[in-house]
Amino acid sequence: MFVKSYKYYLRLLEKKPKLSILQKILFLLFGLIVIIGGGSSALFYWQYQKETPIRQENTYLEQISTGFISAQQSVNDLLNGFQVAGVKIQSVDQLKEASGSAAGFYVLLDNVDRTISSIESAKKNIAFQKEQLTKISTPSVFNELHSEVLAYYDESLNLFDNLLKKHRFAKDFLIASGPSFYLPILSNESLWQTGKNDEIIVYYEDIKKEADDTLNKLFHLSPPEDFQEQFKTQIAYLELLVKTANSVLDLLSQSDDQNTENATQIEKSYQTVVGARRENEKLSEKLLNTRLDLVSAKQNLETFASVKIRQNSLTSNLEDIYQKRQEIKIYQPPKILKKFF
Repeated sequence: MFVKSYKYYLRLLEKKPKLSILQKILFLLFGLIVIIGGGSSALFYWQYQKETPIRQENTYLEQISTGFISAQQSVNDLLNGFQVAGVKIQSVDQLKEASGSAAGFYVLLDNVDRTISSIESAKKNIAFQKEQLTKISTPSVFNELHSEVLAYYDESLNLFDNLLKKHRFAKDFLIASGPSFYLPILSNESLWQTGKNDEIIVYYEDIKKEADDTLNKLFHLSPPEDFQEQFKTQIAYLELLVKTANSVLDLLSQSDDQNTENATQIEKSYQTVVGARRENEKLSEKLLNTRLDLVSAKQNLETFASVKIRQNSLTSNLEDIYQKRQEIKIYQPPKILKKFF
């Protein structure tokens, strides 16, 4: 039975169909595809790992460039704002003393408020960009660039702190001075033309009291170095106003000379005002010039000079880096592998 079973098995093997040539070819092709696919996957994975540092460097460059451009825009917008404000304030302040207009006071106060808001916004943006930069991993090749951008942010933040201090004092100074004395006024011409003694006395009593109150408010302020000249000029104007008011009130408290050929007390008082006005014109011009320094494009360009120099240098460095990045070659597989792929 065993022999019969073995013969039976051999017959079965003879009956089993053999692989055709086409099947063998297909089987061989499948094997080659598997080998090539596996080799290609290994090569691509190897190349991906080799290019990882380049991708990390490119990601870092994109992040640091985006933050720097945003900070740069904040600085430039602030400078442009100073230039526009300077033209507006100068046009309003070119008024005659006798006009009594304090439109410039409200224009400047509004501008100072807007500028403070702009500085705070720019400072907040740059502080945010600095914080983001400190959180990202820095490729060793960009350590120097990283330090330069951080230094730019620090210098900008320091500048904004100084500007905020300056403009906040400017606001306090304006409010303490008040709209009545924004333009250095010594008299009301229409009042003198009426020649009414009592009305002139009431006017100078009121203006003297207001000037004394304003002086008291100003003396409670501590002006920074940038405001010393303007502060002293404003004080000098108010003291001149009080002195003029005292002289006018003293003269008008006296009776007219019996000799009609002599000047009346009102005429003498007006001559006192005219004499004081010559000094006041010098103070007025000085006040306008020092006031415009706050929003002067030239003055603020000098203030921003150091930051702008660093900013331009960084812009140039980033352009050079991007230019060189375009020349970086992608990693190539070893020559031995090129024989097979």
